[in-house]
Amino acid sequence: MSANNLKFFDFEVFPEWWCCVVSDEEDQYPGGIYNNKFDKETEDKIKSKMRIYTSDDPVSAAELKTDLSTKVVCGYNIKRYDLVIAKCLFAGFTPRKLYIASQILVNAIIPTTPEEIRIASFIKFGWNGAEAWQDLLDDSDKSLKDKECSLGMDIRETTVPFGKEDLTPEDKENILFYCRHDVYALHVLYYTTSKAYIDTKVDLCKTFNMSMKTAYTNTNANLSGKALEAERVHGTTVTDPTITIRDKALSDYFEKWLPANIYEHLLTKQEALQFELYDNIVDIADGGLHSVYKTPSLSNRVYSPAPLYVESTDEYTMFNVDVSSCYPSVMIYCQAMSRAIKNPDRFKYIFNKRLELKMTPKSQWTDSDKTFVPAAKLILNTTYGAMGNKYLTLYDDYMRTKVCRVGQMILISISNHLYQAIPGLKV
Repeated sequence: MSANNLKFFDFEVFPEWWCCVVSDEEDQYPGGIYNNKFDKETEDKIKSKMRIYTSDDPVSAAELKTDLSTKVVCGYNIKRYDLVIAKCLFAGFTPRKLYIASQILVNAIIPTTPEEIRIASFIKFGWNGAEAWQDLLDDSDKSLKDKECSLGMDIRETTVPFGKEDLTPEDKENILFYCRHDVYALHVLYYTTSKAYIDTKVDLCKTFNMSMKTAYTNTNANLSGKALEAERVHGTTVTDPTITIRDKALSDYFEKWLPANIYEHLLTKQEALQFELYDNIVDIADGGLHSVYKTPSLSNRVYSPAPLYVESTDEYTMFNVDVSSCYPSVMIYCQAMSRAIKNPDRFKYIFNKRLELKMTPKSQWTDSDKTFVPAAKLILNTTYGAMGNKYLTLYDDYMRTKVCRVGQMILISISNHLYQAIPGLKV
């Protein structure tokens, strides 16, 4: 694959006509992450190089297939729509059948006729003839127009009704204008929003000798599982939430600085609990910890919308104290790693090297270090969440709840220890 791997594309499908616009990734773009500096000159340059395929030309489908077969095809929601349309087109669907497939995909019709049922069965999966594919659709349910709006772009739709038949030349040019604009928007969305995420996936695959196709076609969570050589283990759903702290020094620390009832709750239950400690109102649940300093307006546990205001003075100094890689630390030192991980030494290596590089000036990092760091952060930040997703190979919900609750024990006991050891400390 070349340096410019991505090939942006978008389909528009009508009852008697279809079109597809294709555009290659540029060498350079203006602006940067969350900094849209695209201007009219850049837009015109990108649009001037776009390739247009339509059903008006009988060889367009074959030429489009050749075009999309190289590099990484990229678009918005292509996994659920454009790649499926491509599969239908390359299988010889007429425009009418292609439109039926499109209507099924966007939930505009429910398949009832034998033909519709056959098409619905055919479109369960998309075309996989490209070198790789990258979908810019994120976890939200927003459309590309929503993304364009957030980027300050023109969000006008085509004025041609999507179900219109007997399209005029003016109709087709109007549709192509709209399609070109959306493909241009893919360039903007990619460079200002998605590129950093995609580059990190690529860095991970370079670091752990996985193919670039694997980088583009998998999510962070899937890549973390592959890097750790995870294999699905069954029977890891929580039945008894009781956990054990095997390290005596750690359990002794918890017993000293955690009230007995709170310690017992965290050892045996996943349910939420609210209590008062170190002059805070503390909320814990199987997923997080929330601690709020008790102001007079919070008496009797009645929360006030007014924020607490503090500042450093000659008498008081304010510190922001962070725990470095808390959950990965718990996974390693409290035997709470997902049991699906078949290469736990790799996770430990990633953790230790990442901490080592944190202490090393960036000016001393090698090129391999610069590639390693984002890959390591991806794995360290993703593995815990993936342990709670039953559809992923890393799934181990018992270990996930153990990591969460031991992390809460650590933070609460340290806070209580500091509060009692340092006179006048406010947490």
